[in-house]
Amino acid sequence: KFIPSPGRLWECHFPSGYGVRVDTHAYPGYDMPGCFDSLLAKLLVWGRDREDAVRRMRTALDETMITGVEHLIPLHRRIMDEQDFLDRNITIQYIDMHQELLG
Repeated sequence: KFIPSPGRLWECHFPSGYGVRVDTHAYPGYDMPGCFDSLLAKLLVWGRDREDAVRRMRTALDETMITGVEHLIPLHRRIMDEQDFLDRNITIQYIDMHQELLG
């Protein structure tokens, strides 16, 4: 499921503000090639504590808009609401153990 999604970015809007950082090379009209890693952007947040950071990430994901290529924002939204993640019960096998999150 984690494969490149080549195409043109028709629209892209990334969040900003206190505690939010986005590293990206994307812009509206960018032609996303399919011949290498499909990383489009990195979204990083921080907060006073973990709960604040999770809240901030939910908001940042909700404010992110990308059209024209497939992306993993829905997966990250589901992870932010998943109980094992919220309970800090996560390991390197988290996705393998929660295949239902993949949609």
